[in-house]
Amino acid sequence: MERNIPYGKLDLFREKLALHGGEISEIGPFKEAFAARSREFADYLRTMFSDITETRIIMERMEDPTRLGKFWKLWFEKLFLSDLNDDFIAFLWRIGIRHVEVGLDQRFSNLGFSAVRQFCHKVIDSAVPAEKRYAVATAIDKLVDYCLLVETTAYISTTTRCDIELIKGIADRVRNKITIIGGYIRMLQRKISPGEPAYEIYESLLTESTMCEHMVKDINVYNDVFQRDTEFGDVNLIEIIGHAVEKLNPGEKYPDVSFEVDIDPDNSVVSADSRDLKHLFFYSLENAFDFAGGPEPRVRVSSSSECPPEHFVCVEIFNSGTPPKAEVVEKFFSPFFTTKSEGSGFGVPISSLAARKNFGRFVIEPVEDGTRVIVTLPAPLHG
Repeated sequence: MERNIPYGKLDLFREKLALHGGEISEIGPFKEAFAARSREFADYLRTMFSDITETRIIMERMEDPTRLGKFWKLWFEKLFLSDLNDDFIAFLWRIGIRHVEVGLDQRFSNLGFSAVRQFCHKVIDSAVPAEKRYAVATAIDKLVDYCLLVETTAYISTTTRCDIELIKGIADRVRNKITIIGGYIRMLQRKISPGEPAYEIYESLLTESTMCEHMVKDINVYNDVFQRDTEFGDVNLIEIIGHAVEKLNPGEKYPDVSFEVDIDPDNSVVSADSRDLKHLFFYSLENAFDFAGGPEPRVRVSSSSECPPEHFVCVEIFNSGTPPKAEVVEKFFSPFFTTKSEGSGFGVPISSLAARKNFGRFVIEPVEDGTRVIVTLPAPLHG
């Protein structure tokens, strides 16, 4: 069994397609008839892809022009002669990875599966008795759909992992350099008196260095939230918010801001990934405290079920102060945009991503006396 293949998720796809032993058995009496047409199938695909510029270029660049035809022939034979087991799934998975390596647009892979379906239906018309055609066609359609899901999942997983690893690698290297630079600046600053002009220059450089460090850290958090599979469970909002408050330490960092938590006990549990929600509420509360203003700056967190759609819980995070303009609110959702002097521009994107991953919503609304963030998350479904 190969590593990094999400067999559990792929089994779920199979279950939802209702692709079980009974369906496969419908194909059994005719599998040899299908496999015998494998060479014809390979020629069928070659003709189709030769007429498309992008795929023809990939085919022409291959060292062995006959290799692809041999592979398509093998693929078609395996489709009917192999059991739908882990070895076959691994075979499909490697194909999805290979498509990334050769730079094949996934839409052309989808087109190929459409061609597979059409070819199989032609074989059904000529090799399967009329009374069996519907059952066999239904089973083959499900089988082809499953193959497409496996290969597409491998393609997306590989593409995403490559992008994430590249960004993470860049972020880690930048962080290391920034840490070294910051260390040298502090060393130079200690050698002069606070009243000297150069001291303020060093202080400004340290501020910029610190902001870059925060940005790199937040980029890594964003990547972590983005790439991790969501693990749903019942999450207590009081505990999650408490974790965020403890990490923020508002009593020391924001001594002038009053803080209130009013979570309705009947709306205090959601179905989500606790790791995602820790990030969501930390960054949301940090922004709320940073922007809290007015004569009596305050932040308030509350929850209710009085929001659409049904079976969802709404959490409102309110901070007093001057509300942002509508055009600025839209920009908050773009990475790197910030109105804070030491902000990274990733707080809102991280929070929004965490909400979306958990089938929720993240909305920022300017109100008359401040700003409110509304986080909508699914309530647990029991029974």
